[in-house]
Amino acid sequence: MRIQGNLSYSDILASIHRELSDKSGEELKAGVCEQLAILSFEIARLKQKQKAYAAALRNPEAPASPGPSEAIMQLPSLAEIDMREALDALDGFYPLEYAEDGPYRWTGPNATARFQVWIDRSVPVQLDALMFSFGDERNRAEITLLVDGVTVPVHCGDKMIRSDPFPVTPDVAASEIIFHIPHTFCPAERGEEDSRRLGVAFRSVKIKPAIR
Repeated sequence: MRIQGNLSYSDILASIHRELSDKSGEELKAGVCEQLAILSFEIARLKQKQKAYAAALRNPEAPASPGPSEAIMQLPSLAEIDMREALDALDGFYPLEYAEDGPYRWTGPNATARFQVWIDRSVPVQLDALMFSFGDERNRAEITLLVDGVTVPVHCGDKMIRSDPFPVTPDVAASEIIFHIPHTFCPAERGEEDSRRLGVAFRSVKIKPAIR
């Protein structure tokens, strides 16, 4: 099943109704539980963001000297970006889509994709991205990552991108993470119906303390 994201309340309600209307008994129970799990997941993500924003607002200025501080330690040590979040087309993402094994988003039509996260960078952190597709296979070797304008090396596996540790900073500020995808493609040029220009497709992005 393939569902486009950025739907209205009525669209979502109608979609859920269609999905559950032919179910009964245990199957209906499982369907309702799945919808509640998705809702609970989104609420937890919003609470995590709210906590990080509140910490930043309480501490609007970075400390004068580097090193851990009480202000920095209030920021989360883990940031997870699920593709079901409201990622903006202006940041280089198409609407949410679903495969049988879960949601994903393509980047495009331009060659960059941008995330912004609040995370404690007074200690080394790294990025792990779970991929649905690298699109053009050359992207696996040529995709690059910028963190606050600084290039951070990445290493790509079959369905994974892992970065080297980010530069450490005492600043209490959002980190800007930009992927540059050098090769885009149009499925219509391969005989498919999709006329969009696509880059790579992300399943999730996690920023966590660096593995030592």
